[in-house]
Amino acid sequence: MERWQGLLCALCAAVAFGVQYAPVKKYEIYDGITFQWFMCAGILMVGFVSSVIFGDFGMKDNECLLIIGGGALWALSNYLVLPLVKLLGIGLGFSLYHFVNLMVGYIVGRLGLFDMARLEGNLHVCDAGCTLILASFVIMVFVEGEQGDAHQPSQPAELPPPMFQIDPNYREMYHRWRQGESRGAKDAPMLNALRSTMFGYSAMEPGSNLKAVGGFGLGQVAAKPHVSGSAETAFLDSRLQHMPRNFSEPTIASSNGSRDAAASVESTQPGALPVLTASPRMTKLLGVILALFAGGLAGVQSVPAAIYNQRHPGAHPTVVVFPQCLGIYICSSFIYLFYAAVARASGWSIPHSAIRPPYFSGCIWAVGFSFMIVGISALGFSIGYTLDAVGPIVVASMLSIFVFKEITRPRQLILYWCSFGLQLIGVVLMTTYGKHSS
Repeated sequence: MERWQGLLCALCAAVAFGVQYAPVKKYEIYDGITFQWFMCAGILMVGFVSSVIFGDFGMKDNECLLIIGGGALWALSNYLVLPLVKLLGIGLGFSLYHFVNLMVGYIVGRLGLFDMARLEGNLHVCDAGCTLILASFVIMVFVEGEQGDAHQPSQPAELPPPMFQIDPNYREMYHRWRQGESRGAKDAPMLNALRSTMFGYSAMEPGSNLKAVGGFGLGQVAAKPHVSGSAETAFLDSRLQHMPRNFSEPTIASSNGSRDAAASVESTQPGALPVLTASPRMTKLLGVILALFAGGLAGVQSVPAAIYNQRHPGAHPTVVVFPQCLGIYICSSFIYLFYAAVARASGWSIPHSAIRPPYFSGCIWAVGFSFMIVGISALGFSIGYTLDAVGPIVVASMLSIFVFKEITRPRQLILYWCSFGLQLIGVVLMTTYGKHSS
């Protein structure tokens, strides 16, 4: 009975992790750091509500500090995905990151590291099942790569229709202000290169729900054409004079502006971001190091919570949810404050992403984590964590096929169903032949 309860919780966690970014699908994010901070606010709220419901605030001997540290590891790992994807590319970056994540999580329980209870049963069959799951994810990466850039939008996204009548010029100005374009910044080349690598991302819909960090696409922030000599630009400039210095400078034509004005582009500007001059070998090496580090952090971030539940079998498994969520929020806040301080000192303008969508995404993630930790308590760390690491990929893939219609080519579908078959066989082998030692 306990095994079936654990499998049900693992399934619920996989569904939650797989759909957590659905609220963000139709919104521009602009900035992964700001997005993560808003998302972690939702995570903290669900952790607080969970503790109120179950009365799980108290822990003896400051054991919650390790769990808070585990949450901080998750936040750091989640952020490092952005630069490693830029350095290695979507396919190699995600493949290496998830490969390390799955391997570390499985090995921790397989070998009993960090005083974790060892996986028991027919270990060779469990190893074979884990290998099939890893191979299936490699195939899934090729499914993602089939999309290419054919569906990438070549033009900036149009403004959504207003709920009530608004001056279109002012609306255009506000849209560019949210994009956070720098006004008069004089960044050093090294700082600009750092910003381009670590922060220069925009979330968009590139036509593939899989080729994304958690379901929304990653792409370089597109350079907007600079407009000169139009009445609309003069209007916007006059309005922007009343804004703080870090608010964005108008760089695209108004929705009512002429095409001739929009075609006037400054191909080279003094403030343009420089191209990183590091050799391809060094760039790839740095990306591999980040992928190994981020994947390793992701694989051990749940260890403190799982060990606490292992040492306190009489306590409710969700007692660890609030400390984990608190650690995530604290680390994300430090990351955001550091980013904001560097941006302030360098004259960058922080992009203004939506608030409610990432907040709801964080709430969904925290619900999924609650289910995951219960599943780990019932199934053991190796099996429980592996299922909840690969399960969201399956759920996101199903959304891409049946909801967003993003996987349509016969070759893609064949690769996907082959990958799904390997995952199913691997899961059955691990859950059937693996046993959790209490």
